[in-house]
Amino acid sequence: VKPGNANSYCDCDDGDGYGAGISGAESPDWCDGFDNNCNGQIDEGCAGAACGQTLAGGATLTGDLQCDMPGGQAALVVAADNVLLDCDGFSITNSNAGKGMGILVKGDGVTVTGCVVGGFDHGIYLYGSSNSTVEESIAVDNSLYGIRVHSPGADKPSANDVIINCEAAGNGKGIY
Repeated sequence: VKPGNANSYCDCDDGDGYGAGISGAESPDWCDGFDNNCNGQIDEGCAGAACGQTLAGGATLTGDLQCDMPGGQAALVVAADNVLLDCDGFSITNSNAGKGMGILVKGDGVTVTGCVVGGFDHGIYLYGSSNSTVEESIAVDNSLYGIRVHSPGADKPSANDVIINCEAAGNGKGIY
């Protein structure tokens, strides 16, 4: 499996230089939910979450996430209700500058804290989320919005979302 392949899986047997049957010796784990280096462990050494992951529960980052997200996709999606995403001061950045979303929050009662998000079109995007909080986070160099609260319509209105002690710099629009 070559880096950036959206259909990543453990490729340990074809000799193409990606895994090639040598457990852990040739390729790193790419933090994508698969055992890319064929050592029997999924995403070891990763940052507590993987690029493109939909979180079913809370998560705490243990390192920076450098993602390559195309437009319309998010580095992390928080779809569950009443969970905590604690970035612990680590960053989520996009090597595909100005595309995609850093953190997409779809659940209600979600708390996003301590995140540094940059290089996306939307840094932190609360989409139809209610009673959620973004705190102590920084959105920098996102092409459209640093932090955005958006209601997609009457069937999923956003209500009572709170942004506390956040910074936005170099974004198309800061906090919107």
